[in-house]
Amino acid sequence: MPIKTVKKYICKPLKERAEMEGVTNIESYDNINDINNLNSYIKKLVKQIKEAHLNPHDKEIRVRKKVNGRNVDFTYNRASLEDHVINHATDKYGNKLTYFSRIPAIRKKSPANRTLQEKELLNEFNNYITYVCKAGEDYGVDPKRILAITQQEVGCKGLNHLADGKKNNVTGGNGKGYMQVTSVCIVDVLGGQGNTLDEAVFNSNIKSKSYNKDFEKLLISEGFNPNCPLSERKAEAQKIWQKLIRNDDPEFNIRFGTLWLRYQLEKANDNFKTAAVNYNGSSTKYQYADSVSKFFNQLVTNQRKFKH
Repeated sequence: MPIKTVKKYICKPLKERAEMEGVTNIESYDNINDINNLNSYIKKLVKQIKEAHLNPHDKEIRVRKKVNGRNVDFTYNRASLEDHVINHATDKYGNKLTYFSRIPAIRKKSPANRTLQEKELLNEFNNYITYVCKAGEDYGVDPKRILAITQQEVGCKGLNHLADGKKNNVTGGNGKGYMQVTSVCIVDVLGGQGNTLDEAVFNSNIKSKSYNKDFEKLLISEGFNPNCPLSERKAEAQKIWQKLIRNDDPEFNIRFGTLWLRYQLEKANDNFKTAAVNYNGSSTKYQYADSVSKFFNQLVTNQRKFKH
């Protein structure tokens, strides 16, 4: 069978099916011109589609590792996370969100029949859950805890604009993006003190802080120099802050916020409610922690439901 025919009648429908099933990071077949490589592509895509249909219990992931001298052990199920966000996410007043409620219907449509807004919404949702799960696995923080923070901070919405075309005012004030990272966090991470970047005084090397190893790697991977001379530290902090203000890199925001949450968990001896209090730090921090804990417990319950 000619390669063009294989691409048109096998690769294209398979790719569309994979997209409908929520498979992410799908490779393109356009530049594959060898039949053996094309067969390998087809086999890989079929496997990804099959995995997307596995029983949610079979896809439960367990993370067991040592992080900063602490033993981390948790399980999570992506399908249960998605289900709960779609059906039970609320705003800070407890009102049910309908932002992601269209996801199941959009997934049933073929990609060709989806509107641009639907494609953007589906892409935002898939990326959001993917970034949360990846950061959780990499840094040893239960994704359910990360989702609970994003839920309370921004109602699970972290981009500058919504896929429905409306302005998303989640970057107002000092907090930015999904995790509402603040400039004070950046000051602390870079070895400084002060309530604002303008007031910040940098007086220590970031390596003197036990929790900064992964922060250092993250910042370096993004092109920053967290170990620059103290005289240049404020300018470097401003660069990081400007990146967060642009709010065009949700994965960076989630990773930075997850590391800050992990730091609070370490200080609180893994007490999530206490960590949430310190993560927020505002006058309503205890009410905030109650809401975060409630959503986390709901996620735990939903995960148990998916196991049976």
